[in-house]
Amino acid sequence: MNKRTYLWPVVVTGALAAGVFLGGFIERTTSPRTSYDDKARIKLNKLIDLIEQEYVDNVDTDSIIDLTMNNLLEHLDPHSVLYCTE
Repeated sequence: MNKRTYLWPVVVTGALAAGVFLGGFIERTTSPRTSYDDKARIKLNKLIDLIEQEYVDNVDTDSIIDLTMNNLLEHLDPHSVLYCTE
């Protein structure tokens, strides 16, 4: 067999290995895409915790969460509905 026949699989394997390595490196160095989502969730959780701890009367936090979710969905479009199976 000729020398080029043996070289071709080595070149392809090396290129694939380099692509996997560079892809993993790039993935680790990019910033997370959900940083805003995480901040919003933390903010909502802090509000719920504050209501549970500091509000004068006892509050059913499940009902507050249900009202909040329904209110959010109403602002999306008329077809957005939340079905709870619990």
